[in-house]
Amino acid sequence: MLPLAPWGRGGPVATSALNSIWPMPTISVFFGVSIRMYFDEHGPPHFHAYYGGESVVVDISTLEVRGGRISRRALAMVLEWASAHRRDLLANWRRAEAQLALERIAPLE
Repeated sequence: MLPLAPWGRGGPVATSALNSIWPMPTISVFFGVSIRMYFDEHGPPHFHAYYGGESVVVDISTLEVRGGRISRRALAMVLEWASAHRRDLLANWRRAEAQLALERIAPLE
């Protein structure tokens, strides 16, 4: 995986500035679904999935939807992807807690 390159108005930003300039990077995109993770979130570890103007929050450990709503088909893809990438998601959660740049995660194919 390659680290995401955060960009401010004039180019790359320092990691310490990520929280204020780039608070929710997209870590994966597939079939119209965007997966994002905040830098200043509270536990339990989770991610946000966006699809067609709707969104859900998914617990990484249990893959339970903690809030929100998206179509059944999109949710099935999100859960399949998350199941295959739990380690990567937890690693990104730890990076976000440490205010480090997050890494891209391979999309669902």
